Amino acid sequence: MLKRSLVILMVLALVAVLAVGCAPKGPAIGGVLYRSMIGNPNLFNPILSSDTASSAVEGHIFEGLVRYDENMQRVGQLAERWEISDNNLEWTFFLRQDVNWQDGEKFTAHDVVFTIGTTAFHPDYPGPRASMFNLVEDIVAVDDHTVKFILSAPFGPFMNNVGFSIIPRHIFDPEVATGANKVAIADMMSHPMNWDPMGTGPYKYGEWQEGEFITVVRNENYYNGNYPYIETVYWKFIEDLNTAVSALEAGEIDIFAGIPDDDLDRVKANLEGTHNFYSYQDLGYDYLGLNFRPEAFGEGRINPWLDRNVRRAIAHALNRKEFVDTILHGRGVLMHSHVPPVSWAYNDDATMKYEYNPEKAGQLLDQAGWKMESDGWRYKDGQKFTFQLTTNAGNNRRETIGILTQEDLKQVGIDVELNYIEWSHLLNNYVYPGTFEVIIIGWSLGADPDAYSIFHSSQSESGLNFGKYENPQIDEILIRGRETVDIEERKVIYAEMQKILSEELPYIFLLSRELTAAAHMRVHDITPSALGLWWFERWYIEE
Repeated sequence: MLKRSLVILMVLALVAVLAVGCAPKGPAIGGVLYRSMIGNPNLFNPILSSDTASSAVEGHIFEGLVRYDENMQRVGQLAERWEISDNNLEWTFFLRQDVNWQDGEKFTAHDVVFTIGTTAFHPDYPGPRASMFNLVEDIVAVDDHTVKFILSAPFGPFMNNVGFSIIPRHIFDPEVATGANKVAIADMMSHPMNWDPMGTGPYKYGEWQEGEFITVVRNENYYNGNYPYIETVYWKFIEDLNTAVSALEAGEIDIFAGIPDDDLDRVKANLEGTHNFYSYQDLGYDYLGLNFRPEAFGEGRINPWLDRNVRRAIAHALNRKEFVDTILHGRGVLMHSHVPPVSWAYNDDATMKYEYNPEKAGQLLDQAGWKMESDGWRYKDGQKFTFQLTTNAGNNRRETIGILTQEDLKQVGIDVELNYIEWSHLLNNYVYPGTFEVIIIGWSLGADPDAYSIFHSSQSESGLNFGKYENPQIDEILIRGRETVDIEERKVIYAEMQKILSEELPYIFLLSRELTAAAHMRVHDITPSALGLWWFERWYIEE
């Protein structure tokens, strides 16, 4: 009996050892995550760049005081906590004390003062984001790990804007930088560290082979626990969306967000056993951007967009529901104004709707003086109504929007010339200098509905008001929206903004997509949100 009991105990002990040995381990550090990048980045400096390719890399290298979680709620990042005065004019952030720049220098409040102070106050700042901080009156480094912002008025989007990535003062401040880094603020666009970036984030800049790939590698000295788990993120340069989807299906990339709607059913069928799929409504939209500069169509030519009747005619002439049904296969929504439905500020009742009505479009064009002639085209004062419609080559969705726009407007006598341009060329030679007639592009928006930098009349030269739209009512509303902290009051203000934008049409608002991303099953702990696939530093690879 004793012998039998000993045997049983030995067997149980062996089972226990095997169970411990086979127990699932925590996420392993290592592996390469392969991603795609369509379009070349311009530079890697978060206070200067404004393109998505650059931002994708910057987001792995740089950090802000706060960030959003997957529920679009603000949580600390470089700041551990913060305090707000009763009058909402003083915001004090208490910084983490365990953060180093990736060259080993300590991160301090002086980096915050330099980064945001340069953006907000420096007369030679060459980037597009000064308006984010135009209610900031002063920034004070109380000590090395405490920074205080003093505002001239309450500022509703302030917590959103302090998520702005911080850059290292000892590298970019010409008063303390040395050697090749000693570059004047006015010349920051040519700073050598724009192409060899260094931040506080979970990844360090790796390598850039022009036209081939960009990598970032794990920051072994990152302050936040064992994160990140993945050793290397490798972005493969890919010509267009079709090629990206082919690369996904061939196993050349692990993750692809925003699978084209034409391909989605096939991709799901092909990758059902190897990939997980995540769907979420986009916090952004595509639009026809109109250029309101009087000279946009050339010397001596009428700019038709200066007449609101013409803009409304275009909105009625486009079968935008067909865009959603055919291009998106119904996976998306029509946009009637600037705020997407997933936003807390969205108000459907506030917006004017433009149903597809070519007859109504023709009437409005007649009223505006653009008369149909015997050749089937419209003319005014001898000028044919024709315009160039420019968008980024390789984006099938936007190229198809262009074709459908051309077909719809031909039915009402407007001649559209399609112009497909490589992304960085489009930005640098059409969008930023304002030399387009009409563009098809889109916004990827943040969680705060503040649209000052996009629609305020002051933002056409250095901001994001690419079409030089000017409306005193909108200017006033945007300022009120910024200077109000109470969220319910801001909802009312932004409902008014949506109403006026839908009536005035600075853009022809098109559609907002339901996005679907695919990720190989070897990539774990991905969290989908309206902001995209979240918490990349927590992802890990299980081979």
